[in-house]
Amino acid sequence: MRGQTDEDAGRAIELTAYMQRTAQKLTAKAKAEAAAGVIIRPLSPEEKHIVTELGKFNAVQALVQQAFLQGGKVTPETLTRAYGDLQDVLLKDRRAHPENDALDCARMTKLQESYIVAVQKLDYEAMNAKFGVDIVKKEPALKSFAAPDRPAMSGAGNPLQTPGPG
Repeated sequence: MRGQTDEDAGRAIELTAYMQRTAQKLTAKAKAEAAAGVIIRPLSPEEKHIVTELGKFNAVQALVQQAFLQGGKVTPETLTRAYGDLQDVLLKDRRAHPENDALDCARMTKLQESYIVAVQKLDYEAMNAKFGVDIVKKEPALKSFAAPDRPAMSGAGNPLQTPGPG
């Protein structure tokens, strides 16, 4: 398994694989309900507002920026720490501003989904290069995360495309 040279990275990858399997099960359940003819009602104005605001929240960019700020590099380990910190920030906001609870819950979910995908699919070599970091020199074990058999995660229309610093 990739990441076994670093126990924390290995555990992070195992955790995200578990979370992804759980998300896939939930998606399969939602598809089954749709096929069964579950009636979908129009969105309320509050729900439309949440959808609009959620569209403005670039969870991958937030994860990458926080990971780099914390560790000076973007790795599975720094992404995992950034994910925990960003979830804590959103939880504190939920408590401080209960009127935004639904939006914060939606942001937490989007952050979780983005984390699950990013930690496994992000091209760490390319992402760190955007910050001026040669990650292969810093962490040779991450070379496997930029291997030719991994899908490139830096193209146009890619949900993991995010700008570098700034």
